[in-house]
Amino acid sequence: MVSLSELLNEMDIVARTGSLDVQINGLTDDSREVRDGYVFVCMPDTYESPNAYWVYGTDGNHYIPNAIKNGAVAIVSQNQAQVEIDNATFVQVKDARYALAKISAEFYGNPSRRLVMVGITGTNGKTSTCYLSRSVLAEGNVKTAISGTIIRRSDGSDVSAGMTTPEAHRLQKMLSDALEEGFDGVVMEVSSHALELKRADCTEFDVAVFTNLSQDHLDFHRDMSGYLASKTRLFSKLMKERSFAIINADDPAGEHITGHTDAEVLTYAVHGEADLKACHYQSSVDGLTFRVSIQKSEELEVKLRLLGEYNLHNALAAIGVGISQGVELEAIKVGLESVHSIPGRFEPVDCGQHYTVVVD
Repeated sequence: MVSLSELLNEMDIVARTGSLDVQINGLTDDSREVRDGYVFVCMPDTYESPNAYWVYGTDGNHYIPNAIKNGAVAIVSQNQAQVEIDNATFVQVKDARYALAKISAEFYGNPSRRLVMVGITGTNGKTSTCYLSRSVLAEGNVKTAISGTIIRRSDGSDVSAGMTTPEAHRLQKMLSDALEEGFDGVVMEVSSHALELKRADCTEFDVAVFTNLSQDHLDFHRDMSGYLASKTRLFSKLMKERSFAIINADDPAGEHITGHTDAEVLTYAVHGEADLKACHYQSSVDGLTFRVSIQKSEELEVKLRLLGEYNLHNALAAIGVGISQGVELEAIKVGLESVHSIPGRFEPVDCGQHYTVVVD
């Protein structure tokens, strides 16, 4: 257990009633999940910023009575309470979404600081890059879990993923569980929604990867500029001199992102010039064969079993992840070549010789 004052350390508090010394043994933003000793964080019914606008249709403050009934000892909200709160501490903060991220990270002991954290963002290619990066890191003796669109892979078990990047309290618990299960790192997809809605705030990334940017999610983001700005948040928060930004130089948005990070940058490209440059590639029904020029001083030949030329970019990004973490080039090669398929991503199914079945 930990005190509420410890969880709110260095956070701007607008107003409060009740004691901050109350002891906390859990947290959630869903009143139905509240148990004795929990903090209930009230999510507002709308989200608005220069980059995005969204209406949720329900205000977490409406569920304060139910949260207290279920055992909440503290309520955190960015809005004033509309009901009398006699049996719990009430804390008003400037930003409930950031508060949930901060409280969650503190409650679980800031697990990202003890893991090799790789965050992958972009419109396409996130899942494939996750699996390739995980395999590369494994060859470098970094036991790595995956969090992404398809599954969230724990040690020996698969859990269905409800969204690309989970809400902050679920994300921090997942990272804490990964530590307890003996993982050294986590490779995770980080969506633009998650970045804009602060789900990944207070998560410290060692590596951030940008795959590409194309038109998507404009029901949430105000325009493409807002979409790009949300993606850029992952890179602008990287800590100087201890982190890496792996950026697709073939995508026009790559230059913008490069200009908004203090991390060490490694670029990759198939068509343009970059630190990691694919050349002499061939595509067949068996996969991709290509060479990679590494900062014009070394070369690596890879026989990738994945289909589709777009996987050249995904493989280059994974090579960048490996290099950033000191994985030897031969180990990177083995890691890439050992990936036979990506679940649900043009995944071939062996149904005999007479026809081909692909899950995509």
